[in-house]
Amino acid sequence: MQYARKIVARGNVNVNTEDPIVTRGAVEEARNHYAYTLGPAADVPAKVRAGAGVGKI
Repeated sequence: MQYARKIVARGNVNVNTEDPIVTRGAVEEARNHYAYTLGPAADVPAKVRAGAGVGKI
């Protein structure tokens, strides 16, 4: 079986972005295949800083 490849983005924080956000079409929900919790996009910078650097891997 072959699947169409699509991407979805939700709850993003766009900074200094001049390109318009395009919304069209539909995607299958990831939660139909596995459980996950979508966290706030604003939390990403702190999480990256907390997990980045020497000895963090």
